[in-house]
Amino acid sequence: MRQTEKVRVLLLGLAAVVAATALAAPPAAVDPWTIVPPFPTGWYSAKDDFDQKLAGAKEANAKAFDRQDKINSELSDRLKALDPMEIQSRLQSFMMDNPDEAMKMMQQNKAVGDKFTDAQLKSEANWQALEGELKDLQARYKTALESARAPVDLKFKELDVRAQKDLVTVGESWVYAPWAVKEYDALVAQWNAASVKVYGEWWAASGPFPSWLKRYREHLTVDQIPTREAADNAGAGFMAHILDAPDASFKSTATLDAVRQYIEQISQVYSKRESAPMGTLSAKR
Repeated sequence: MRQTEKVRVLLLGLAAVVAATALAAPPAAVDPWTIVPPFPTGWYSAKDDFDQKLAGAKEANAKAFDRQDKINSELSDRLKALDPMEIQSRLQSFMMDNPDEAMKMMQQNKAVGDKFTDAQLKSEANWQALEGELKDLQARYKTALESARAPVDLKFKELDVRAQKDLVTVGESWVYAPWAVKEYDALVAQWNAASVKVYGEWWAASGPFPSWLKRYREHLTVDQIPTREAADNAGAGFMAHILDAPDASFKSTATLDAVRQYIEQISQVYSKRESAPMGTLSAKR
């Protein structure tokens, strides 16, 4: 194919490229994933600051996303402000001077378009499977806790029947007698011990919930980020030359958005932790 013919082929895709492309720059120096705090090692949310750490990570991620989104929008606005004839002239000049590079860019853009829909469908199917798995885990966790606590819950009910027959007055209230308080507190220790055993099985580093979150992060990094980044960066070279800004600071926000989703899922999963152990009656008096 002669050079002039290459240029004509490339110009046929000009409109599609201009409509779906943006400027690209090297990846960010700071890994957006580093703001995600490690999972807590304890079982009770009131005994650690994990919720506060998650809130801080969410805020930091939002600021980083807004900052980059503003930069990207400003570059997009610059492109929109150009006269279409000027865009075509600059693009044609670039392709005339760099026909092989331009052809490679066009082929890459087409490949992104061809794969995008299939990749999105696969990603959605994987997410649906993960979402169903999480719902199943949460139901099983609830059942495990209820089963572990059931024998002690029965003892609480039996104690209450006996204690109601021997209430004592404190001011204007009727309360458990000292012997019943002692029995109640002993049952509290049993109830908490039964709960902690289940917590250890489900919240340990290798437990079902942290393991699910690991798979969810893999879904984001394998199924979502590459596809979105490829779509965001399609035609980046063309746009850089149109704006005469090869070092423009556009960056895909795909990873930042994935980190946001991950933090939200961590928050949702860890909201199932108890805030604190059951308290004793003697401590309440």
